[in-house]
Amino acid sequence: MEQTREADSSLDNNSNFGSLSQSKLNVVSPTNMSKVVASNKATKQAVFITDENNVRNTPDVKASLIAVPSKGTKCEILEQKDRWYKVKFGSTIGWTNRINLKIQ
Repeated sequence: MEQTREADSSLDNNSNFGSLSQSKLNVVSPTNMSKVVASNKATKQAVFITDENNVRNTPDVKASLIAVPSKGTKCEILEQKDRWYKVKFGSTIGWTNRINLKIQ
């Protein structure tokens, strides 16, 4: 859970990470650190390169199919988990295997 505290010249030694912004200290627990790091990265763009681009609701071949974008469809990569990418194209967000994409 993210917390906001007034900034001071010292931080307690409690294994949290923080960032100083406009006299406020945003403290982020280690479990939420991946969200903070992901939000600070530049967004990667990709294009679907195969004829069977299955996009699923979770990163698993047994997960429900939510879309099948055409070859050449551009998307934004939101996250990576093993060989899966969480992508967004149009209003659709889902997971696809990396073999379906060419990172630009």
